[in-house]
Amino acid sequence: MLRMSETRRLTESATVRVSSDELLVIREKAARAGLSIAGYFRASALERRAPTHAPELLRALADIGRLCGLLQTALRTADDTLRTHVTDALAAARAVAEELRRR
Repeated sequence: MLRMSETRRLTESATVRVSSDELLVIREKAARAGLSIAGYFRASALERRAPTHAPELLRALADIGRLCGLLQTALRTADDTLRTHVTDALAAARAVAEELRRR
């Protein structure tokens, strides 16, 4: 977030041409970082560290962590038929969490 003194210094403008596909990716990355597109460009160009995860992403990762814990508990008490499904669900939840962390 910009402080008031920093906001007042932003007097110049720059224009960048991108494809529609690139703009979609840029918007997505800026939103994930919790920044406007302009803020995301400034942070990237000036090599400032952008927030790594938006609060929603952190909450999703925490929810997945709790789900994995519940699945681990279910795995200990599951019979052979259920064990396969619980193991598959646990692997899928871990894969989703890993993908979210890479973003």
